Amino acid sequence: MSDSSSDDERTVELSSGHEVTLPLSTTATMAGSVFVATADVAERLLPDGLTPVRVTPARTAVLLLGVEYHRVDRNQLSPYNEFGIFLPAVPETEVATPLAAVRGGLGGYTWQLPVTTDPARALGELWQYPKTVGTVTFEGEDSRRQSTVSVDGQRVLTLETGRPRTVPVELSTRSYTDGDGTVRSVPVHVDGDGGLGPGWRSSHLDLGEHPWADRLRVLGIGSRPLLSVSFDGEFVIDPPERLD
Repeated sequence: MSDSSSDDERTVELSSGHEVTLPLSTTATMAGSVFVATADVAERLLPDGLTPVRVTPARTAVLLLGVEYHRVDRNQLSPYNEFGIFLPAVPETEVATPLAAVRGGLGGYTWQLPVTTDPARALGELWQYPKTVGTVTFEGEDSRRQSTVSVDGQRVLTLETGRPRTVPVELSTRSYTDGDGTVRSVPVHVDGDGGLGPGWRSSHLDLGEHPWADRLRVLGIGSRPLLSVSFDGEFVIDPPERLD
């Protein structure tokens, strides 16, 4: 992996041989659900240095999010699908309440991130995202989406989610990774149409037989989510920053 730099952009060669520019600009359609989970169990999945954002003293959240990438950089990589399992978290030095987290730019620890192509997996190496090549399929119309995820021939989950009405949205947030044992903060910016709505009536989760599904069961997330989320627009990922 190599790179060349300018004042604002950096060209990086991936292990797959593709070249991309950082910050990485993509366009994508996203749909998913937010589930309530047991905070103490979620904390055991986080690396040292991060703590879960608690919605109550005993409960936190898990975000399951399907992403269909339509454009990656200047089309250097072919479109691909991705499915993320994220745990809302903040550095241990910060107050881990929802309000404080939102004020500081709510972030999520990327626990698992299966993708559908090997170049997409190689792209994740830039941020040490835990990308695994698997099967991620999306079905449905504009108002609903069904996501099915399988890894190593075993189904992880099937998530059916209603897509709430959207409004123009522009915001910055961050994700956290620790793929090489070093926790990093990754600034992320979105600009497009986003929506947030109740999920317990419109969405349903069916967990499969993969070991990841067993871990989600231990988190106690159940089959009905608290919220449904959606986004369609530009998704920009900055270079990672070491979390000291």
